[in-house]
Amino acid sequence: MLDLRDECTRFHLFMGGVVLLLIAVDWPLAKWLGLEGFDRFRTITLGDLFGPALLVAVIVYCQWRNYRPLREAAILVIWIVALTATLNVLIQICGKSPAPLVDSQLARMDEAFSPSVLSIVEWVRPFRALRIALLLTYDSLPLLVLLAAMVPTLQGRYRYSYRLLWGVTLAGIATAAMFALWPAVGPWV
Repeated sequence: MLDLRDECTRFHLFMGGVVLLLIAVDWPLAKWLGLEGFDRFRTITLGDLFGPALLVAVIVYCQWRNYRPLREAAILVIWIVALTATLNVLIQICGKSPAPLVDSQLARMDEAFSPSVLSIVEWVRPFRALRIALLLTYDSLPLLVLLAAMVPTLQGRYRYSYRLLWGVTLAGIATAAMFALWPAVGPWV
């Protein structure tokens, strides 16, 4: 039986609604725009099911043993994976916007600020150790975000993790909307 007075229950129901809404928007638009990669779901292998099955087993075990922090952390992992997938598709959809590319305007804005991103990249280039440190820092971002969501939850401070996840969701949706209005190829091309 669901206790709607419980903050965790309300959050999970809300996140379920958000993910279902994103899927309801993403799926038909992605098919209509002809985005590739969705045929992969027709050929799900046994190996693809291992991670989700393990998470469900952890959730069921923690519910049975009444270990709420680990159960909430496992559920958060599911929300993080679901949001990552649905928001990535939404951003790809927004990238197909008919709006004109704004790369030149973004480059001019970057030049107006001192120092520019390009000048920082050029300055760092001769320093191998600094380049490696910056690369490791950049590559560790997903792990740090996951830890930022998991550590408070494992300590029983669910509200902090819920706020983080909700904030990341809003930021992802806002980013997708801005990308649809002002698409850009980016500085890597």
